[in-house]
Amino acid sequence: MLKFEEYLRQHAYYGVGQNLVPTDLGQLLSQYELQPIGKGHFSRVYVIRGLGWVVKEGRWDLDFEIIRKLTLPVHAKLTESFLSLFRLRFLPSEGQIIDQYNKYLELSKFLGYFESEKAYTHLYREKIFAVQKEFRSNLEVYIQLVEREFNLNISAQFKVDVASSKFLRAHNYLPKEYLLYGPAMHRSGRGKNTSYIFQQHVEGKPLYSVESVTTEQKSQLLLFAIAVLAFAATKGYVPDLRPKYLASSVGDWVWKTENLFMADRGAVLVDTRWLWSLNDNLVKRGFVIPELTINALKSFVNSA
Repeated sequence: MLKFEEYLRQHAYYGVGQNLVPTDLGQLLSQYELQPIGKGHFSRVYVIRGLGWVVKEGRWDLDFEIIRKLTLPVHAKLTESFLSLFRLRFLPSEGQIIDQYNKYLELSKFLGYFESEKAYTHLYREKIFAVQKEFRSNLEVYIQLVEREFNLNISAQFKVDVASSKFLRAHNYLPKEYLLYGPAMHRSGRGKNTSYIFQQHVEGKPLYSVESVTTEQKSQLLLFAIAVLAFAATKGYVPDLRPKYLASSVGDWVWKTENLFMADRGAVLVDTRWLWSLNDNLVKRGFVIPELTINALKSFVNSA
């Protein structure tokens, strides 16, 4: 029997022209206890007990939380059919899964630092890491870009810190993960294939529940903000950093999110798939979500 991660490595999707090949994950997952720990609009999340991994199963159903713990089920197929008029799709079709993965690889060039196989496994990890290293080695250039594009004045002390701290420049904001594709476990997807994102479990607190941060953590969050703004300026996307609950201030849009964790190793973005476009039609871009995200990041950078 293959070891768990070796199985993932052999059956994972790595992009670069590769086709999605369905894998029957039932035999693998039947060996472990899966404990549900949450769900988003587009995936259900289970912790694989005893392994230190979670798996996110792409959803073929849809519901919305009206108020805390009160959800309203919605017909997913009809909703996507309507939204497809605006080129917005969210169900885990092959095309959607591949598109999201390709955008994730772009995001990883700014937020990832895959220095070794321990940090990340990919057929082309060394090429990906070369681009990541180029970004971190030229942070001064990207800081100037962010200052110019968003009319910011980043603190001189941070510029000194980021120039002198290899630890800060080499921080990896992304968890190790594998993308697989196979028959849905949940009854809503019966007879369909879906995505399975296997991700190393991040032990820590979601940012919305963190009351205070250390000076080192604040520097990591500042670099995260700069990297996301650089990603927005050059690629036209921002990650999903919506607040856990209704926002009461500009900063809540990012700093009260459940998608960014403070772990022992520092800040980690756990939702690595859904990106909001700055340059698409009003519906597909989520109306003003990108601007709210950028304004929250700018507010933090200005106050740091």
